Amino acid sequence: MRIALPLLFLLVFPHIAIADSKQDISSLCREMAKQLALPGDININTSRGTFNDAYDNIVHQGCRLSAGGDIKRHPDYYSYLMRLYPTKNNPLGREHWQPDRQSDGPDGSSFTISRGNRFCQVSGSWNDKFFNYQVECGKKIEIRRR
Repeated sequence: MRIALPLLFLLVFPHIAIADSKQDISSLCREMAKQLALPGDININTSRGTFNDAYDNIVHQGCRLSAGGDIKRHPDYYSYLMRLYPTKNNPLGREHWQPDRQSDGPDGSSFTISRGNRFCQVSGSWNDKFFNYQVECGKKIEIRRR
């Protein structure tokens, strides 16, 4: 029986693969916070942990960015969120991120974006006083069903 070289590597050096994965997710979260580019008076809270894929109900390991603010102080709040939606005219689009699922309504918007095996769920909600954003990023996992 032959063991593939990548599998053997993971069995012998699992700590290296885990560290690489954590570093990749951390850099992904830093990049998303940079792209969001919120004004200086809006704090972005960052945490690591698990989150549920909103569409497939799969638990992922990754990071979460959250932020919010007063709509009267930030009337262009919607444009901040849309900076994370890839188009040919923004950095995420030029870096080959692709929009996936999306929904939009009068009091919120959500979409997922992906590039390779990395993805982010982006959601925003608002009312007549406040807006809140949440960005959850991780790696896609493959599930094989029998």
